[in-house]
Amino acid sequence: MKKMALLYLGVLISVVVVGCKGSDRPRDVFDRLKNITGTSLEDAAVAYTRGTMDAIRELHKLMPPDQQKRGVDNKFVDAKWEVIEETIQGDNATVKIRFTHHRDQQLKGIEMPFRMKREDGTWKIDMEQELQQAIQLYKSMHGTGGMAEMLKNMKAGK
Repeated sequence: MKKMALLYLGVLISVVVVGCKGSDRPRDVFDRLKNITGTSLEDAAVAYTRGTMDAIRELHKLMPPDQQKRGVDNKFVDAKWEVIEETIQGDNATVKIRFTHHRDQQLKGIEMPFRMKREDGTWKIDMEQELQQAIQLYKSMHGTGGMAEMLKNMKAGK
C-alpha cells in the first residue's frame, strides 16, 4: 500500500512538473503583458529578455529629462490582440499577433511578429537587436555632427 501511494505521489508530481513547464509557451508572454499596467521600466521585465531590458534602459537614458519622467508608453495597455501564428525552434520562437483593438487606431488590424527567446526557462520577447539599432541611430542623429545638429544649422542659416 505504501509503495502504491508513493507511486501515485511520484506520478502526480511528474504530471504537475511537466504540466507547468508545458504551459509556458511563447504566446503566454502576451498574457503576461496584459497584467502590466504601470509605466515603470521594471514592470516590463517580466516580458522581455535581459538584453532587451538593458537596451530599453539605455535608450531611456538618452531621452530628454521630460520624456524620462513620463515613464514608458506601454503599447499593450488597453490593447486587444489575437495570436495568429506561433513558430518554435528550440529556445527561439516567433509569435505573430494582430491587434484587434488599440488606442492608436492606425495599429488596429496590424499584424506584428515578435522574436521570442527562452531565458531561464521562461519565454520572453527579444527586441535587443532592434533597440540597439535604434540607439545607434539616435546617437548618430543627436551626437556631434549628427543629423539633428545639421538641421539646426540649416535652420539657423549656417
